[in-house]
Amino acid sequence: VMSHANLINLVDWAADRFLITSEDTLTNVNPIYFDNSVFDLYASLFNGAKLAPFRADQTKDPQNLVRLVSQVGCTIWFSVPSLLVYLLTTRSVAKDSLSAIRAFIFGGEGFPKTKLRQLHELVGHHAVLENVYGPTECTCICSARTVSTEDLASDDNLAPLGYLNPNFEGIV
Repeated sequence: VMSHANLINLVDWAADRFLITSEDTLTNVNPIYFDNSVFDLYASLFNGAKLAPFRADQTKDPQNLVRLVSQVGCTIWFSVPSLLVYLLTTRSVAKDSLSAIRAFIFGGEGFPKTKLRQLHELVGHHAVLENVYGPTECTCICSARTVSTEDLASDDNLAPLGYLNPNFEGIV
């Protein structure tokens, strides 16, 4: 169960961390029944941004999805890494595609470094890559880190999970 307080914390944190404004359009490539959609819905609507929902059949056709996201002018992408890996593996993302996106946010699973490096090479000149982490109960995101070129220097390990958001404590 996600609490009201956790949801408000997510909305406020997302505005600060990703500088979400009324000029932004967030993708909604996550199914509504999947906990990642909480970020899409609430971070956009409660921060005055637009939301571009995509149907399941649209997310299964990689070239069409990239075309539609570009056509709508989405500025912030959030998904699991496997969807981005799928787009890369099918060669649906090119150097000039998705040029309006200023932040690719991903989490929920590890992002293989070879594919993360490939994404960075294709879009890193116009967008930041943000690795996020968190359990469902805290609205899916409790930490974030901007992926740096140093993070991509070797294939050892996954990208760091980053620093905890305000109002969270970590126990290792």
